[in-house]
Formats: sequence, C-alpha cells, structure tokens
Amino acid sequence: MDQDKLEKEREGYQGKERMRSENY
Repeated sequence: MDQDKLEKEREGYQGKERMRSENY
C-alpha cells in the first residue's frame, strides 16, 4: 500500500470539498 498516495488523495479530497463549500 502506498501510504503517501493515500494521504495526498485525502488532502486533495478535503481541498475540493472546502472549495465547493466556499463557492456556495
């Protein structure tokens, strides 16, 4: 398992959610 990849994907997901909430 690539732990670093999982961490980056989780950060990217949270970043998208944050941007989406700001757009509203």
